[in-house]
Amino acid sequence: MSAHEALKLAFGESDYSSVICIGQHKQGQDGIITYAYIPSSKIDINKINIKTDSDFYITANTLTRKERKTENLFSLKNIVIDVDCHNSELDDYDRNELLEDFLFRIKRDLKLPPFNIIHFTGRGLQLWYCLEEIAGVWSFLYKDTVEKIIDTLETLKEEYPDFEQLNIDGFSKNLVGFFRLFETYNTKTGRKSIVEIQDYEKYDLSELHQSIPRTRKNTQNIALHSNMQCDYIALNHKRIDFIKWLIDYRNAPIGSETRDKLLLLFYNACVQVMSREMAQAYTLKLNKKFKIPLERTENIFTYIDQKGFLNFKNETFCMFLELNEFERHEYMKQKTSNYTRDKNRRLAKEERNRRILELHKAGKTNLEIAEILNIGRNTVSTFLLKNVKRLTSDEKKAKIIEYREKGLKVDEICKILGISKQTYYNILKR
Repeated sequence: MSAHEALKLAFGESDYSSVICIGQHKQGQDGIITYAYIPSSKIDINKINIKTDSDFYITANTLTRKERKTENLFSLKNIVIDVDCHNSELDDYDRNELLEDFLFRIKRDLKLPPFNIIHFTGRGLQLWYCLEEIAGVWSFLYKDTVEKIIDTLETLKEEYPDFEQLNIDGFSKNLVGFFRLFETYNTKTGRKSIVEIQDYEKYDLSELHQSIPRTRKNTQNIALHSNMQCDYIALNHKRIDFIKWLIDYRNAPIGSETRDKLLLLFYNACVQVMSREMAQAYTLKLNKKFKIPLERTENIFTYIDQKGFLNFKNETFCMFLELNEFERHEYMKQKTSNYTRDKNRRLAKEERNRRILELHKAGKTNLEIAEILNIGRNTVSTFLLKNVKRLTSDEKKAKIIEYREKGLKVDEICKILGISKQTYYNILKR
């Protein structure tokens, strides 16, 4: 299986301009140096000058510019799990037997989706999940997925003592980390690595995350609350209020990654209990609280709106936000008997008021607004009197003249201004 085909599966089908970093480690030198940056959409291993005196590496994800830093992360493309065997007492045959047995046990014993690519690096394995391209704002979901995969693989080491010789590398969570390039020389073994494609179907990150069971026990007793009898609407109301509380409680500059997590989880909760327009308005308002607001909140809106909201258990929610013990306690206790009822009433009123203003601006009369929203005409009138600036007689006359010049009829003008025909003519006589 050619390295070119594997690279095409891992990095192809991108409509965006981004780059991948190639690293080189020469024998005798310290660390990996940057060897080249290549466009992700035109990656071709034949154009990389592979040398036998060096080890070559590649980033699993793409970058916005030619500098391998987390802040330059462009999109998440692949999850790579590094499995190494550094037991010097094993010869090549025994090491390969151990790795093959490990793969066999994964397929037989674990509930993991099939890997897209398996890369035999010479002294270990790289297990690749290829993703449908997704923005870096989802890095927290990416890291948690990696952690769930590693925790699942670690269970084999507990069950089979021979696998204790394998090191499942947590470095896989590094968003801009290096992994050995397909079919390049391993200077320690003196041979080329081997790549095999197992599955050509790429994964949606959120679906992959949900399909992998969580095996690691939470040490802070979140499990004790797993049987909380809290209906789903109340749960999302609680999360909305908790995220607001958390930002104020921490009262410290928030990094971009934490900010993005908070905004995504906030919008995800909002959109399940209110209209999409209100959810977006609430999220934009929260975004202004940050010292450096997220510029492209539409990335979050588009993803949730297209994929549908994400269902997070309490344990996952707390883990994403990296809550300490006190914060977890505050989150879990935040519930009252009237929580859902009171929140629904307040949100329903806010949504109703938003729609009244929207219909009023569209030129609907008070009676028409009342009929559309199935509320009393007096309710509409009272709200508009308090919240809409009333025009003076001179302002109304100016508006009437403006609308007449635009060719509007008397009935249409009266409807827009919310006045009777008699008032219309009286104003013109003044």
